[in-house]
Formats: sequence, C-alpha cells, structure tokens
Amino acid sequence: MFAVEKVKLWLRNKVRCQEGNNIIILGRTRIRACNISLKGHGCSLTLNSGVNLRGVKIEIDGKDCHVFIGANSVFGENTYLSCRERNVNLAIGNDCMFSRNIKIMTSDGHDIIKDGVRINHAKSITIGDRVWRNCSPRWH
Repeated sequence: MFAVEKVKLWLRNKVRCQEGNNIIILGRTRIRACNISLKGHGCSLTLNSGVNLRGVKIEIDGKDCHVFIGANSVFGENTYLSCRERNVNLAIGNDCMFSRNIKIMTSDGHDIIKDGVRINHAKSITIGDRVWRNCSPRWH
C-alpha cells in the first residue's frame, strides 16, 4: 500500500482491522467517510487504482473472506458491502458504477434449518466489469 494512501485511509475513515487481516490499496484511490471493518482471520480488502468510495460501509467477518474492488469503480453513499462466514469472496470488476443505498451481502445473517441442517450457507458473489447499478437494490 502506498504510504500516502494508507495515511489518508486511516485519517478520513473509521477503520478497524484485527490482526491477521489485511487492507491492500493498489494505486491512488478516493476513500472518505467510510466505515471499514475486518474481523476474523485471513480476511482482506483489496482496492485497485481509481476506486472511489464515499460514505460506504464494508464489513468482512469470518475466516478467509475477501473483498476485491476493481479499478475505477465508484460507489455512492450508504452502500453496504458484506462478506461473511468462511472462504467467501465478494469480487467487483473494473469500471463499475453503483448508486446510493446499494446492499451486497454474501450471507443474509440468519440460519435457515431444515431437518436439523443449515441450508443457507454464504456464497461468493462476482460482479463483472462495467456494471452499473441503480439506487436501492438488494442482492443476496
């Protein structure tokens, strides 16, 4: 991570990154008024060059969970990105534009049990390059 980008990340945002997790910034980014949390172990957040986040909440919680945001992708305020549980990825391609109030979650946070067995495990999400998403959708 470039030293200047790292300093800006910690000064302009609320960042919590437990030991054993990693935030990787690959080039110049604009990240401000964001709430970023990495809990668990072996988790990472990777932001490529040109990423623009304002008022975004990112939660990564579990074991070996990873969020990748491609180059030149832009996110509007009140966007929520959540990657939880175990061995799950949330990957967003290059040149994407997301409006305000977007919610993307790898898990719904509630167990659904059928015959004593959980049936709604977290799943990875991949969003390709040059995707535009309008205001207030929810993807689970």
